[in-house]
Amino acid sequence: MHSTKAMAPRAVALIVALLHERADVDAVARVLLEYGERPPLDLTPHDVETMRLAAARLAGVFARVPGGLCAATGCGKPYLDLGGGSPRRYCGTRCATRERVAAHRAAHP
Repeated sequence: MHSTKAMAPRAVALIVALLHERADVDAVARVLLEYGERPPLDLTPHDVETMRLAAARLAGVFARVPGGLCAATGCGKPYLDLGGGSPRRYCGTRCATRERVAAHRAAHP
């Protein structure tokens, strides 16, 4: 049995791989192996497509749990916000910085 907190990073990594990166058998297998699956993984393209459809549904769920979908223009990757402090809006510092710089440039042409 795995805790939700332990499984959440794996779910996020799979969603990103399936919806925001090249979602082929090798890419999905790499994510699964990185998060503890053991070989051999007998994945087919049909399996990956089924996982992609499930990931799209799960991304909608992430919009309602601690975390959400990145607010950066053109990103939309899911993220977890398990820490305290100010609520997150971005998947990482790269998107947050990009948005902050864009807002600054728009305000100071």
